[in-house]
This record gives sequence, C-alpha cells and structure tokens, in this order.
Amino acid sequence: MTTDDTTPSPQSCVPPATGGLTPVERSILDFAAATATTAPSRRDEMIIDELDMSPWRYYQKLNLLIDHPAAVKDYPGLITRLARLRDTTRP
Repeated sequence: MTTDDTTPSPQSCVPPATGGLTPVERSILDFAAATATTAPSRRDEMIIDELDMSPWRYYQKLNLLIDHPAAVKDYPGLITRLARLRDTTRP
C-alpha cells in the first residue's frame, strides 16, 4: 500500500506525545461541526469533495479524534456530542 503526501497515515490521528492537532485533524473537526445537521448522503458527498478522502476514512479518523486530548480541549462541545452519539450507537 502506498501513500502520497496528501493522504496521512493511520498513525497521524493517534494523539502525539506533545499534544496538538494536525491541520488535517482540525479540518475534520471543523467539517464535523459545520455539517452536524446535514443529511448523511449529502455529507458523504461533501467529505469527498471538501476533504478529499473517502467517507469511511473520514469516520475512522473522526472516531479516533473523539479520544484525542487536544480535540477535547479545543472542541469540547463537539467532542462531547460526538462521544455521546458514538456511545449510544455501540452495542
């Protein structure tokens, strides 16, 4: 499997030892906040167009960000809402 400079590795969403969010992580969280009430099918189209990643990859990264300490610090309301949604949909 090859990656290019625009596709971050799966490890890029793992909380770094020093804290901070990457620009890609911030764009994912900003997108999540801006599209909270958007229909899922339309959101998937927007993920591809605006973030240049597959919806599957977006949701995978977003799920990891919910547990990222810097995301909790910088986006407390969004992370609280997303964590609650995640916890209610898990078996």
